[in-house]
Amino acid sequence: MRYVMAVLVVGCAVETGAEPAGGGVSAGGGVSSGGGVSAGGGVSAGGGAGAGGGVSAGGGAGASGGASGTDPGPKEPKTPAPGQWISVKKGSYQAGAPKAESCNNSKNQFEHAVTLTHDFELSATEVTFADYQAALGKAHSTDTGCKGCPVGLVSWHGAAEICNAYSSYAGLKPCYSCSGGKCTESLAPHACHGYRLPTEAEWEYAYRAGTKTATYNGEISVCGGLDPTLDAIAWFLYNASGGAHPVATKQPNAWGFYDMSGNVWEWTHDGYVTDRSTLPVVDPIGVSSEGLRVMRGGSYNCLPEEVRGAHRSGLPEAISGSNVGVRCARTLD
Repeated sequence: MRYVMAVLVVGCAVETGAEPAGGGVSAGGGVSSGGGVSAGGGVSAGGGAGAGGGVSAGGGAGASGGASGTDPGPKEPKTPAPGQWISVKKGSYQAGAPKAESCNNSKNQFEHAVTLTHDFELSATEVTFADYQAALGKAHSTDTGCKGCPVGLVSWHGAAEICNAYSSYAGLKPCYSCSGGKCTESLAPHACHGYRLPTEAEWEYAYRAGTKTATYNGEISVCGGLDPTLDAIAWFLYNASGGAHPVATKQPNAWGFYDMSGNVWEWTHDGYVTDRSTLPVVDPIGVSSEGLRVMRGGSYNCLPEEVRGAHRSGLPEAISGSNVGVRCARTLD
């Protein structure tokens, strides 16, 4: 099933600016800062959440309209990409949030069953300045020396280029075709063996790690201040002092993912869709005709309601924000 239509909805302010020129996809030198694949949790595939609809292939705002084909390149990395990678088993979960969920003031987070039919891996953290330099062979223009801080000032196109650089670094075929600062998908997400942006459904599945509450740490009790549940897992408006912090300094979820609430927004592959319906879906990928892409997770300047697991925002894909970053993924089967 494909989602359709789009409306720009941005919660907490995105601090826009000029993205650094270039980026490219060439593999840089540097040393990988990790690489071991830890065993992810994951819900076993099958029955579960009432699979419905078809498998969506590619698509996305301003993308190729649904790239298809088979990846002729290697299936496994020759060199581990920077960072730590967590494998996630395919399965089913309940996306969105009930209307009665604490701090839920949104109209675009309808509950619906989602089934994912592909195993995938996802970076345990947002891309850091150290990761960026390792993959691209050069420092990011906004690098001020905090190598463990997440890269920001990233447009959707810039995020796709970073994931392409991860692919080149690892000896895999890039998933996006990039030229002149613009990227489109060259292969559908589940057909590409390289690194790519996670789909919105994959992102939320990894965020929840089997939980059903507002955050993977439990429910939120303070919607307009320093909520203790969020304070343990997220850098957000009431504890971040107006800026990003080194990754992995708050508590991870049960599958080992850090900073999926707060720190910096994270681009996903999908085009932004307002009404995702309440019907069960299989491998959904949002398609937008208005150049909007989905961001998830919120950032250091967001309210508690905006760093919940179900919160969604859309942003024009060419916009780069100092509080917008990226976390890459890769299909495993």
